[in-house]
Amino acid sequence: LKPMRTARLFVAQAVAALSVAASSASKQHLVVCGGSGFLGREVCREAVSRGWRVTSLSRRGANPAPNDAVLKSVRWVSGDINDRALLRELVLDANAAVHAVGMLLDDESGFGALNVLTSGSRAVVSKGETYERICYDSALSLLEAVQASPTCNTLLYVSANEAGWVEAGADGEALNQAAPGWLQRYLDAKRQAEGALSTAEGEKLRTLAARPSIMWNWGKLDVLPLVPLLSLLSRLGAAAGAVGLPLRVEHVGAACVAAIEDDSLTSLLPPDALLALAPLSATQRPDALDTLTSGLASISRLPYGTSVFEAAASRVAPTPQPGASTLRLYEYEACPFCRRVREAVSYLDLEMAIIPCGSSSRHRAAVEAVARELGTRPTYPYLEDDDAGVRLFESADIVAHLIGRYGEGAPLPPPSRYFLPSALLTGWVPSLLRPAKGARVHPQAKAEPPERPLLLYSYDGNQFCRLVREALVELDLPYTLRSVAKGSPRREQLRERSGRTTAPYLEDENTGAALFESADIVSYLWRTYAA
Repeated sequence: LKPMRTARLFVAQAVAALSVAASSASKQHLVVCGGSGFLGREVCREAVSRGWRVTSLSRRGANPAPNDAVLKSVRWVSGDINDRALLRELVLDANAAVHAVGMLLDDESGFGALNVLTSGSRAVVSKGETYERICYDSALSLLEAVQASPTCNTLLYVSANEAGWVEAGADGEALNQAAPGWLQRYLDAKRQAEGALSTAEGEKLRTLAARPSIMWNWGKLDVLPLVPLLSLLSRLGAAAGAVGLPLRVEHVGAACVAAIEDDSLTSLLPPDALLALAPLSATQRPDALDTLTSGLASISRLPYGTSVFEAAASRVAPTPQPGASTLRLYEYEACPFCRRVREAVSYLDLEMAIIPCGSSSRHRAAVEAVARELGTRPTYPYLEDDDAGVRLFESADIVAHLIGRYGEGAPLPPPSRYFLPSALLTGWVPSLLRPAKGARVHPQAKAEPPERPLLLYSYDGNQFCRLVREALVELDLPYTLRSVAKGSPRREQLRERSGRTTAPYLEDENTGAALFESADIVSYLWRTYAA
């Protein structure tokens, strides 16, 4: 059966590749001015992920993240944003365009040298670069190119929430008047561009103005200290609502693409509207904090769930074991007793079917039916081993069964005396570090499972694998687990299959997708399996 599954996957991938090649000319084309910038790169990333063909125009004309697999698909063009001939050439066959060019401190502000610190892309201000030229003139240049294009019907301009201060009554006007001169000039340029684009809107052209306030990520150290304060002020409605909610730059980029694809949207998009537009594939994508807390969760359980037992590590190839169709584990990521079993599975280098059973899972009904039949209480984890003819509920009993039947005489994972008691002592720590993650099914998870289960190469102690398993629980997606803990001979199988030995690695026969990076896998899962 395994060769057949592999063959099906390769066929699906081949069909997908041929389909992409055949339809590349008909793909929606997005031109992003400022695509290598702090926000622009996120717009590019989201558009590629949604199937757009993307061209970026920037002064540098280089991929800002050369190792990013998604951004490698972008066409990077170097040029002047005010080069009208170049803009007309790039936009000629585009379907939409984004103006994401901007700078907080221009050459006339007196602080232009600091722009390298305040700019998320570390942009350097050239002599003579003013707000009028970068924020307003370039917007008109792009507008002219869009109007000349026979196919481009949407233009999104990235403005600023603060440009709307003058519309927020006395409090907003007071904020605008109190702003330093350079900031007033910046906001004036943004408002003028908004006005020009709004005037140009008509039957053949839809214009949008995205108005994010401060945008941040965990690497934007100059604004991170302000984020909690501004978030509080925004939620309290300070200054008659003129203080905008700070947003993750990834969320704004994804929201911009979503707005372009939603033909019903027009006009201004303030922070609240952008946040509502940001898809789950962006808002649920793991970030640096997720990686940190997941890493600490793995550390709290060391050395469990990281290595296979000695006899397994010395094998040339995995010993034949029950397939995923006969060995099934019903569990969920946040449960410490489920974690105990998963650690034993990694230790024994097993392959099995994982049936996620987070709160509200559709799979809980099956477990409850078995519990009624056996006259016991439904608890998790729950194991079915068809070859052995057993159905077990208690985690200690499940571990004992797996060790006894598949452990070739191996003891419990070392230090063996501590393994079972540790579930009560440190088994809760990962759940405390990752509160609510991998515990319940998300309301927007699709009601029906995919036709075929997904395939995941993973092991319990890996911080990146945990992020993927959490998403699988929250989307209620069954999958086949192939353990690849340190020392597993299955790692060589993974190399032969994918060219790498690192985990996590996900294959989806339903779509032909094959992905390595945990953040990309999680985004893919939410994009594909959330309603």
